[in-house]
Amino acid sequence: YQRRVRGATPSTMADCPPSTTNDTEKPPDPSPRSPSGRSSRTPVALAKAAWCDETTARVDGIAEKSGSGRALKIKRELSSLVMLGCREPVRAHLDETPPGGWRHGEKPNYDMANLLYLKGKTANHEVGSVEQIVEDLIKTWEFERSHKVSEKDHKSAHVDRFNVSANGGKVFTNAEANEVGNYNLLLNDVSTTNPELFPPNTPWMDSHLIFNRAFPAFPWELTAVTKFEPAATQQNFEDALQGGDMYCEFSWRHWGPFLGKFLRTDGEVNLGNGELIEMHGTGWCVVTKHPEYGFQLCRTHLDFDAIPFMQALAGDQEFDPEHIRSLCPVVGSQAEGTCPVPGLSLIHI
Repeated sequence: YQRRVRGATPSTMADCPPSTTNDTEKPPDPSPRSPSGRSSRTPVALAKAAWCDETTARVDGIAEKSGSGRALKIKRELSSLVMLGCREPVRAHLDETPPGGWRHGEKPNYDMANLLYLKGKTANHEVGSVEQIVEDLIKTWEFERSHKVSEKDHKSAHVDRFNVSANGGKVFTNAEANEVGNYNLLLNDVSTTNPELFPPNTPWMDSHLIFNRAFPAFPWELTAVTKFEPAATQQNFEDALQGGDMYCEFSWRHWGPFLGKFLRTDGEVNLGNGELIEMHGTGWCVVTKHPEYGFQLCRTHLDFDAIPFMQALAGDQEFDPEHIRSLCPVVGSQAEGTCPVPGLSLIHI
């Protein structure tokens, strides 16, 4: 978890040509290499990743209409970044109308999320790499789980084998996870230990509105792959999956400008003032390849400490960002070798 204030230096737009980097910002020494041999960091310091769109008004959990003035501005800025060579995340199956219908009546618009992602992410992944494929796959799973009514229409998750858990808690089947929603399952431990931060059995729609009202978007990035089996390179990654499943361990980051409001369980409302709130964690997944739908998740587990994140939204807690960055996101220890994900304690998150 990190909390930064508005006005921090914006980051260089990741995945754009080197010529777009501000000449006054000299890149640091190359970062540690990922297991696939490619750098998983942008050429700017992580401390410069704080960014907040000064034109973004407070939000109330309602999607922008495609023809509105703000939506058009977001679309133009996003298009300009793509023209410069930036790569938007690919959420597969987005343009396919699911037989079970859209949860909100129409397909979602990810322009704002993609814009904040490109302007605030800290990792560059080569197209076709394990990092890029797994990141896009998890983004697709999040999109389908949030917007397609029936889990049978979620092509990013194996319909029979998929299950998901967080922080060593309950393992949800595909149907169970779809019924309760991602926030309820991912914050299941918080609702058990700290119900004043996230009440148990929060209705599906309410659980999403809690965060939609707080952030205009809350991008997610895979920051590094720390292990994958069987070993594969960009050239043979898909071939490796032909023989069976792939196991992948990774680190990740969630972030967004707190420009909206957070409704506390005591009835009070905490208003954000543009702080960039971040959350870091680790995870692992099992990936397979469907002959028709492409890459699919069979098993997903995430580890993170959500309590500081929820306390920040409620206005109850402030933390030293540099201290939080030095902690293992799973066990909270600064000691080498204690992180349960091999090699992760060596990565500066």
